[in-house]
Amino acid sequence: MTGIAKPRHGIIPWPPVIYVAAIALGIALGLLYPLPWIGDIFGDLMFGVGWVALFGVAMLWITAIRAMFKARTTLDPNAEPDHLVTSGPFGITRNPMYLANTLLLIGVSEPDR
Repeated sequence: MTGIAKPRHGIIPWPPVIYVAAIALGIALGLLYPLPWIGDIFGDLMFGVGWVALFGVAMLWITAIRAMFKARTTLDPNAEPDHLVTSGPFGITRNPMYLANTLLLIGVSEPDR
């Protein structure tokens, strides 16, 4: 079926909301109970890993969205998809959008400078 995707009702919570809530909780906990800074080379390594993870997030989002547009299917995680996408990052992982969101959590959890 093509056209407007039919929403599936009764699915709570909407998956991206879980990631936003986790990031907000992490920020709140970081403000209330800050952890000590990890210095020296290990801290610099963790900071670099965070940026690499964020770069990976951007690349996964871009390639996954392009593959979904190319397959003419919905981007809404609660809607019924029109087509099964198996190309691009979907050929490697079942859901690259969730993988990207998990990498986002890892990337933003790296210590501040």
